Amino acid sequence: MTAELPGGDEFSDPSEETDPAFQDFLTDITPDEIYRDAALQYLNIQIADDSNFNARNLQIFATGTAILPLTFALLSTAEKSPSTSAKWFLIAAVVAYMVSIVFSLTASFYNVVQYKPDLLTLEGHLEKYSGQTLLFWIGREYRLSTLDNDRLLEKKSRLIAVAWIGLCFEGALISFAALRTLL
Repeated sequence: MTAELPGGDEFSDPSEETDPAFQDFLTDITPDEIYRDAALQYLNIQIADDSNFNARNLQIFATGTAILPLTFALLSTAEKSPSTSAKWFLIAAVVAYMVSIVFSLTASFYNVVQYKPDLLTLEGHLEKYSGQTLLFWIGREYRLSTLDNDRLLEKKSRLIAVAWIGLCFEGALISFAALRTLL
C-alpha cells in the first residue's frame, strides 16, 4: 500500500513491513525525534557549506594576492617596457583585484553560523520539561538556526561569487597585459 505525503509525494507505507525488528524501530521513534533529526541534518549541511565557502574564499584571496605581484615582477624583467595598452590592462587588473579583495574580505565577516539551542537555556529546561517536549524544542531551535543561516549563507555565497568573478577578470587582464608586452 502507498501513502501520500503532505507535499503530494507517494511512498510505501513502512507499517506494512513484516520484519519484527523494523516494526520495533518504527514504534520507538517519535515525530519529535524525526523533526529534530531532520533539522539537525540540515544544520549540519549548512555548517559544511559554510566551511566550504570559507575554503573557497581563502583560495580566492590567496590567488588574487599572489598573481598581481608576480606579474609585476615578471614584467619588470622583460627586455621591453609594457606598451600603453598593456599598462591599461594592468591598471584594470589592479581594479579587478581590488574588487575581488573587497568582496572576499566582506564575505569573511559572514563567518558565524548560528547554532541553537543555547546550552545554558537547554540545561535550565531539563528539569522543567519532558523529553518529548525538549526534543521538539531542540528541533525548533535547530530550525530557527537554519533560517538565520540561510540568509547569511546566501549573502556569503553572493559575495564570494563576485570575488571569484573579480579574480577571473584579474587573471584575464593580466594575461592580456603580458601578451601585449611580450608580443
